[in-house]
Amino acid sequence: MNRQASTAGFTLVEILVVITILSIMTALAVPVLKRSPSQTRLKADATRMAAAIRVTRAAAMAQNRPMDFVIDPKRPSYGSPVVPVSPMDPAMVIAANSREIRFFPSGQSTGSDIRLRLEQAEARLQVIWATGHVVVE
Repeated sequence: MNRQASTAGFTLVEILVVITILSIMTALAVPVLKRSPSQTRLKADATRMAAAIRVTRAAAMAQNRPMDFVIDPKRPSYGSPVVPVSPMDPAMVIAANSREIRFFPSGQSTGSDIRLRLEQAEARLQVIWATGHVVVE
């Protein structure tokens, strides 16, 4: 009698590799899934605002002229000569010590401390006056 080896199916090693990969993916996904939707929306808006502030600073330096970054807490939105008015989540609460941040050709700014709140989630953006850099907390 001739016995032919079956080539169909998976080996134990292949199954263990797949289970290991799925376990790693699940472990990485759990922290993301635990975030509330408001935390996710807040982080997205804070990141977009920080990017807009950085673009305004870079444009002031590149064009060698002062530029103002304007925050409108009533709408809530923000914008500058190089960043079109950008609306944020309508439920966003913005508290800033200044509604306008001026960036100078040197890269310096008037600075600001901006706090964003959406439901129970909070974020803070600091614009360092001496350097114009943005720190997101």
